[in-house]
Amino acid sequence: KTWELAVTELFADDQLSKQSYSTVNVFVNAQRSQDDELNRTVQADIPLFAVAFVLMATFCSIFLGKAASWTQSRRLLGTVEFYLVLFGCIAGYGTAMLLGVPFTVLQQILPFILVGIGIDDAFVICGAFDATDPSLGFPERMEKAIQRVGVSITLTKVTSLAAFLLGATCAFPSVQYFCYYASTSVFFIWLLHLTTFCALLTLDAQRQAAKRLDPFLCVAASRCLPAQATEDKQREPLGEALAAMIRLLTGNVFGIVVTLLLFLAVACVSLWQVSSGLSTDFDIMDLSPDQSFLRDFYNMEQEHFGGLSTGGLALPTAYYVRDVDFSTVEVQRYLEELGAEIVTLDGVNQDRGLKSWHSVFTLWANSHRGTKASLPTGAFVSVETNRTGCTAALPAGVTSCASAFLTGSTFATAVREFLTTRMGSQFEDDVIFVENQIKVARLRAVHTNTVNSNQQVELLEETERLSEAWQGKLPGSFMSSQAYIFFDQYRIIVAQMTSSIGLCLGAVLVISALVLAHPLSVLIVIIVLALVFMDLIGNIILWGLDLNSISMINLVMAVGLVIDYSMHMAHNFSLQNSALSRKKRAELAVREMGQPIFLGVCTTFLAILPLGFSSSQAFRVFFKMFFGIVLAGGSHGLIFLPVLLSVMGPTMSVETSAGSDEGISNVEDASKESANAEEEIKTEAV
Repeated sequence: KTWELAVTELFADDQLSKQSYSTVNVFVNAQRSQDDELNRTVQADIPLFAVAFVLMATFCSIFLGKAASWTQSRRLLGTVEFYLVLFGCIAGYGTAMLLGVPFTVLQQILPFILVGIGIDDAFVICGAFDATDPSLGFPERMEKAIQRVGVSITLTKVTSLAAFLLGATCAFPSVQYFCYYASTSVFFIWLLHLTTFCALLTLDAQRQAAKRLDPFLCVAASRCLPAQATEDKQREPLGEALAAMIRLLTGNVFGIVVTLLLFLAVACVSLWQVSSGLSTDFDIMDLSPDQSFLRDFYNMEQEHFGGLSTGGLALPTAYYVRDVDFSTVEVQRYLEELGAEIVTLDGVNQDRGLKSWHSVFTLWANSHRGTKASLPTGAFVSVETNRTGCTAALPAGVTSCASAFLTGSTFATAVREFLTTRMGSQFEDDVIFVENQIKVARLRAVHTNTVNSNQQVELLEETERLSEAWQGKLPGSFMSSQAYIFFDQYRIIVAQMTSSIGLCLGAVLVISALVLAHPLSVLIVIIVLALVFMDLIGNIILWGLDLNSISMINLVMAVGLVIDYSMHMAHNFSLQNSALSRKKRAELAVREMGQPIFLGVCTTFLAILPLGFSSSQAFRVFFKMFFGIVLAGGSHGLIFLPVLLSVMGPTMSVETSAGSDEGISNVEDASKESANAEEEIKTEAV
């Protein structure tokens, strides 16, 4: 690796191609280059990560409380909340590493996503706490707040946890590792919010009651601020605005129909786009910076040879034969016949021919018969010169096959000598010796140009059929190339995505059925999730992205975010007074949960916004995917779901423990609305 680094530094300056010669341009690529450039991508984006953390911490500290007040704000608590989520991520990462889960560069993006999920819970808890009766003691207020929202918070996190664990059943290691780290982190984030954050919120409420400054909690407001009148509890303007929007949309049949049809139309258009074709390609250059000597190398490769990264003309392949006696005539004939079949494959470039160490070695051995101790005349066995397949790997200018095969105990020694000659040095890496015997040998070829994943899958399946056909004669043999792992991904990515998303939706179905209780609520949540996923698949096509392991990670992560945006609203709807109409219950649910959900959406967007300016396409894919997630998930949770609940939401409420709803402002509002509704019914009856 030191030598490779020295070579790349010779032809690259500051990670860009450096041309040191006047008559030739040199572009370099080493085995370690991809890993080096991937690590450089992360290092180059560290300033972006810092910007994202500052944005999220600032947003949280401003909007967690009343930002305009020096005593009723929660600036310090908001900042601590941000680091609390990071501590949850650290605990989750440590647990995953302790369990032996490998760490990859993609895991470095996870904290941005988890901060959005975690801070959403803080907004929900603060909203529920602020809605309690201020005359109660702080422990009682916290108790009632958690009674109000603790179930939905737990439900969303358990659902996310189950979705990530089921996503880890995917066949792709990168997705598995990502899901393991996400699941452990989500658990600790949930645990910290229902324990540590609740305690910190209670302490901050005591600071507010004592009229101490925020964030200078040791300074009383009376020392530096003029006396202020006691602030009455007021409804949040954002929550009122969102509730007014829902009241407007559900005020008449036209608004309801237009809203529902608009969301359904977007889902149908996305589904139609998918039916026209979804690309499953993966360009390995997406993992490197936009400006890189490695990208220069691949651009040259693409322009002149078809491209290593896309499986073009320069993509080498080899057929490996192992654990057989290569000195026998039978095996040597198999090698010739196998070589002839390889060059007849549709996916093999016949113009570049077959590189067979055996064919060239046989010619060399016959030309030196009896001149070396390893080439005794008696060890040669005559064969027909017009035998099938023997011409497939003949060097240029040679038209006739060798008339005899070398056999016997000196075969391996002769091959060793051949590999040291000028003629045989080109095959030095094609034969592996173990204890002076040939353990593994390979025949090399080059694939034809392929322009899309469908052609590459066909190429892979053709080579697999060849390997399977030769198992009877050469057991354990196989054809392989470095790019086959990508081709195999293209083949199974759609099935893996369908399976993983199906399992995630199944987890949502089971868990929500246990908590929401009413089957209609469960059905509505599943409908919302299904529509969001349709939109996200359409988002892939809209951005011109491919369905691969990176976009699949985003789709699995979408479950956690969409559940946060939808489940809180659905559960809060079920808590509203069943004596009210569906429309009024939907409005009250949005009034109570709309602001926390909206702020959670904003936090997630701020978290992924810097990734849009990343120097790597892979990180920009995360931004594009999560932009669609927050847009589709947020709009469905704040608009489509309440409107749908106003039409077909369950009429019964979830039973709560005695007295658990006392002191909740929305419940008091609901009681007033219920009384008004009863009087209206009586008036109509008269």
